[in-house]
Amino acid sequence: MLQAKNISNVIIFCLSLWGIYIAINAFWGNIFYFPFVLAEDAQIPYHRLQTIRIAVLLTFAYFGMVHLIKGSQQLYPIQFLSVFLNFMVISGFPILYVSDVLITEYFILLFFCFCAIALHFASKQKYRKYFAKK
Repeated sequence: MLQAKNISNVIIFCLSLWGIYIAINAFWGNIFYFPFVLAEDAQIPYHRLQTIRIAVLLTFAYFGMVHLIKGSQQLYPIQFLSVFLNFMVISGFPILYVSDVLITEYFILLFFCFCAIALHFASKQKYRKYFAKK
């Protein structure tokens, strides 16, 4: 159980630092996409944009439907991250297949699949107590 906590915390920490670094660089006109690829002429590959776009829309729809069906509930940040990564992986594979991209693009999606699985297990009820302040 402690190992699941440590793995998920490392994943969250690394992705958070990556997100902050990429966001700050965007203000100076440096557009990066995962992992640290500088976009030429601010062009991010279309299949990557579509994957993120659809993942955001599906995450929004999921939480909207959960709210309408079950009402408002407490949500842990790790649950949101897990849902978003799951939708990114689920939407990413068909988009990559239709876009006929290089096999290396699938490896990046597999990395996010690993992250989604780790966060899914870390967000289960019995592990949530590890993320509480003591």
